Order: sequence, then structure tokens, then C-alpha cells
Amino acid sequence: MKLTKSKLKQIIKEELNKVLNEDGLDGDWSADSPMGRAEADRCGALKQALADAIRAHHAADADRHLGRGAPTSPVEEDNWHLAQRAALEKKLERLGCDYSDLPEPSEY
Repeated sequence: MKLTKSKLKQIIKEELNKVLNEDGLDGDWSADSPMGRAEADRCGALKQALADAIRAHHAADADRHLGRGAPTSPVEEDNWHLAQRAALEKKLERLGCDYSDLPEPSEY
């Protein structure tokens, strides 16, 4: 049997639609699929990094108030921490991860 280009495209389209519509997922990755687990792991790692960044910012602020601040100016230090936090939040948003409930920060 000879496959034409249009027949091959039709087969691919049908198979892709089957996979995307499987179990009513409409293209979302199942949590049990390898891609779904990988995406969940990625979201989890980014959420942990955000929680750690927030803790580091609070710790730096507390150190500064106790006179143990870094040699940089408080404004530069705050800007650095805020930029780090914004970058992590942007990555989480791009992945569609809900970061309203963060894990406990890691111990340093």
C-alpha cells in the first residue's frame, strides 16, 4: 500500500487528536504521564526556589537591621532580591504553575 502525503497527514492528525482528547484532557498532561510528572517536578522545584529566595531576602533584611548587612547598599541588595523573585515568578507563570501556596524554605 502506497501512502500519499495527504493520507499520512490525515493519519497523523487523527492520532494526534486521539492522544490530545484522551480522557477529556484536551491537551493537558496527565499527572500520571511522564510529561505530567516532569512538569509537576519542574513547578515544584521552581516553587521551592521561590520560597528560598523569599527567605533569603527576609534574612538579608534582618541581618541589615542587626548591623550585619552586606557591603552593598540596601537598595542594591533589595533590587537584586526582588529581581530574583520576579524572574522565578515569571517562570512559574509561563509554566502555568500555581504558586499561591509555597513550600517551607529549605534550611541553609
